[in-house]
Amino acid sequence: MKLLDADLNMENLYLKKDAKTGLIAIIAIHNTKMGPALGGCRFVPYPSVDAAMLDAIKLATAMTYKSTMAGLPLGGGKSVIISHSGISDRKKLFEVFGHFVDELNGLYITASDSGTNEEDMRVIATRTTHVTSINKRNETNDDTAYMTAAGLVKAMEAAVHFKLGKSQLEGVRVAIQGLGSVGYILAQMLLAKGAELSVCDVNQTLLEQVNRKIKVKTVAVDQIMQIEADVFSPCALGGIIDYAAIAKINAPIICGAANNQLAEAAIDEVLFKKGILFVPDYIANAGGVICAAAQAGVISKEVSYQKVDNIYASVMNILQTSADLAIPTSALANSLAEKQFMSEQA
Repeated sequence: MKLLDADLNMENLYLKKDAKTGLIAIIAIHNTKMGPALGGCRFVPYPSVDAAMLDAIKLATAMTYKSTMAGLPLGGGKSVIISHSGISDRKKLFEVFGHFVDELNGLYITASDSGTNEEDMRVIATRTTHVTSINKRNETNDDTAYMTAAGLVKAMEAAVHFKLGKSQLEGVRVAIQGLGSVGYILAQMLLAKGAELSVCDVNQTLLEQVNRKIKVKTVAVDQIMQIEADVFSPCALGGIIDYAAIAKINAPIICGAANNQLAEAAIDEVLFKKGILFVPDYIANAGGVICAAAQAGVISKEVSYQKVDNIYASVMNILQTSADLAIPTSALANSLAEKQFMSEQA
């Protein structure tokens, strides 16, 4: 099938089907030269197996770059489970998936992601030890969503300092697209720093709940890019910055938690020429994988806290080097990561 053309850079690609539970799962492993592949498990609807596989491939690739730039001894992998109406027993489904992970003998370490939670990871842990996101503590530095948001704040502070010359986020206008587990915590953190927020989410009920808890300006999903802001922060699904979006974005900085924000690589060059500062997503949102690495025992908690703090310096280095060499930020970050993980001996 055509999808195989996109699979050429994968080390391994696995498909598992189980008729009894309705499990249709893909595990994509992009690169393990730096260490075992760590990446979350998504449990969301897909229009086809091909679409799910392509998503896993893109996400696994991004995980290699993310772990490499965060200085972690990990490779990149990702798993997706197709959510569909034929699934009646979630627990049994994740038991079978846990066995699937275990069959890879530590080549892949799974974690929670969109559509999965700590309880799912606990079920997986009854079948394999190659799983993290279990001992989570909501809104603390033991939680991957919290640490993703914390690292994103560091990235945003660096970008605002570099682009706008502001040393603090007080009074900085941020437009957040998506108020899921990361977006909501990010909003809380930014408000605590005095930022002014405009937010949106496709889930209107969630938006109303958030608006009762914190003071933010809510806007329609199709208007969030056009809000006049200092920072546009995509915190929902990836691929949302395409050529049409560039014409709408009304902020000089893009810095968000979503993975694979650019619809295609060439978008980076267009943003660069237009003067819109794009913080590579896998550097800005690395707090989550850093936290997961600590949960998996790959690094200590103390080291994980240091690495999240270092996101500020990492972003500043990318932005300054990009300006000095006149190279788009994403292309530069990709090049730096590839030099590291491609030069390692298997």
